Amino acid sequence: MVAFIFFFSVVEQSVMPSLIAIGQVQAKQAANNAIDTAVRTSITNMGLKTEDFFTYTQNGGNISANTLLINELCAEVSKNINSEMQTLDERKISVAIGALTGWDALANCGPRVSFKIRQMGEADVDYQTEFAQAGINQTNYKAWLTVNLMVHLVNPIKAETTSSQRKVMLIDTVIEGKIPNNYLEIK
Repeated sequence: MVAFIFFFSVVEQSVMPSLIAIGQVQAKQAANNAIDTAVRTSITNMGLKTEDFFTYTQNGGNISANTLLINELCAEVSKNINSEMQTLDERKISVAIGALTGWDALANCGPRVSFKIRQMGEADVDYQTEFAQAGINQTNYKAWLTVNLMVHLVNPIKAETTSSQRKVMLIDTVIEGKIPNNYLEIK
């Protein structure tokens, strides 16, 4: 009995942290794939193009984001991420004990430890915009979605939570204004 307790104590303190670290990398990859698929599906289903996300008036040179459409896209992406993550709930990540050696030849050898992926709460989808000077009377306009997703790795011995954050570019365009006859830049 003492040997049994000692064995599991050694496994929990020395082996499990490495297995969890490897599992977290795989879980983040699975979460990022779910985010990418959800964004791609949402944009395709809504029939969106880059030009749909902003309006530009030639006369006044005004640029504005189509916030209603972007908010609608955020809601759709969140819904699709939750749907994608439900399919991951049934998937297991397995890590071979040989991966702990650090030798490529043994990376897939030995018994495997399995983890289930569970989503923690809803996906947090928001957007950000940025204007930057890109030249004389040129403006670089960017808008992107920021997606935060919490994932829980679970196995009978240990559980760990990890987060995945992804930025998905919607707009990255340079808008040209009218070039002035005279230009003076003082620094």
